[in-house]
Amino acid sequence: MGSAVSHTQRMPEFTNLQNPHDEVISHERERSRRNTMKDVLKCLSQETPNGIDYIMSAYTQWLLTAKKTNQKGRPMNRWDLMTAFVETQLIL
Repeated sequence: MGSAVSHTQRMPEFTNLQNPHDEVISHERERSRRNTMKDVLKCLSQETPNGIDYIMSAYTQWLLTAKKTNQKGRPMNRWDLMTAFVETQLIL
């Protein structure tokens, strides 16, 4: 009458699932977005009196409800979305 061996499965402890490399990529993407917005503004001869942070915040909010397709129903790229934002929403 031996005792049965208990086979319990241990769940791994919670670890930080975000790789430090992901944070670097996130910062690079944010910098790329800001640079694109600066280039769009420059192309449209607009200035940024309130700073790029103010504009990017407004752009992010606008993206939540914006139509993200062109007249042909195709998805718009970042440049086109930012241009549409500046032309229709941004009052400088």
